[in-house]
Amino acid sequence: MFDLDGFKAYNDNFGHLVATCCSGRLAQALGHAVGSSGCAYRLGGDEFCALLSSDGGEAMVGDCLQALSADGDGFTITSSYGAVTLPQEASDPNLALQLADERMYAYKDSSRASAGKAERVTWRCRSWLP
Repeated sequence: MFDLDGFKAYNDNFGHLVATCCSGRLAQALGHAVGSSGCAYRLGGDEFCALLSSDGGEAMVGDCLQALSADGDGFTITSSYGAVTLPQEASDPNLALQLADERMYAYKDSSRASAGKAERVTWRCRSWLP
């Protein structure tokens, strides 16, 4: 499970339409990072989920973190994550999501990744499309 850091400030500074385009681009990048090694989903807002095969390991998580990041003039977006190994750590989907969420916020608290205040800059949605 992944949660974007700095996205609320981005949305507040650049507007909802531009933020929607940005989250779409990040979702697409996550899908490319996961590739055929799993499935990627946008859960809503600034939360994403990736179901990965065990072959990818930490390198795949790193690829996902890289995909869910962006920076530019006046902003930085990074992401925090929480991972759960299925079925070893949780066989119930609700428990798996709960564990992933707890671990994601522990990671977020430990790293304090934040975009801080961003300057208002005018962006066009097409600048976020591939």
